Amino acid sequence: NSFFRNVPGCDYIDTITMQSANSLDAYHSKVQTLYLEDVHKMFGEKKFARGIVDCYKYMVSMRADPTEELKGNDEGRTLSMSLLDAIRSLVVFLDKEEEEGAIFLIFAPTYRHLEQIYYELDDSGDYTLDVLHSSIDLEDCLNSMQSKECSGFSHRGRKILLASAIADSSVTIPNVTCVIDTCRSLEVKWDSEVSAYKPKTIYASQAICDQRRGRTGRTCPGRVFRLVYQSFYNNEMEQWEQAQ
Repeated sequence: NSFFRNVPGCDYIDTITMQSANSLDAYHSKVQTLYLEDVHKMFGEKKFARGIVDCYKYMVSMRADPTEELKGNDEGRTLSMSLLDAIRSLVVFLDKEEEEGAIFLIFAPTYRHLEQIYYELDDSGDYTLDVLHSSIDLEDCLNSMQSKECSGFSHRGRKILLASAIADSSVTIPNVTCVIDTCRSLEVKWDSEVSAYKPKTIYASQAICDQRRGRTGRTCPGRVFRLVYQSFYNNEMEQWEQAQ
């Protein structure tokens, strides 16, 4: 403050205390990252028959042709039933493992994808489902990001947040113990043939997936479930976002 002592209008300078790396990332080292094969193994170890079947069907689809699986049922505008079934089984399984106040965060690229997951889970258990998307009022999104303790509202069952890129960045959502990442994102490029921007669902970059991984491990230990094979993640997915 002494540096500004003789500057007019700087008689009083407010200061803030920045969080150290140690305090901000206190749980960062306690985040476990699992891939598709790890999920299948986890189901097998716990003898979760429904999950084994659902996960295996999706694994077969991914192994056969990841590009075709990406297209889903409508050229990428919808998620495949095999992926939706795998997500549902994983949520049902984790709901029995995690503590009551723990929050799940599921990433998918478009509102239509989030809507599909919403209806799939709404019929599968006693969950409180909130959607975080740029088309939804920002205040509503911020309210949804609060934990049960912070929000002041009573929730029905497990709280699950379904998020697009709006939650990719460094926002801290309390009590997220499980992140389920479809490892997909929305790419928008200019199509000169039709003179319009054309959206397309693609596999996300590793950098984006790492940002999503950072949504847990901030206020508690956590697990990240990437719904792709680890070899596909390491060898086929771009390290960074590609220039438009």
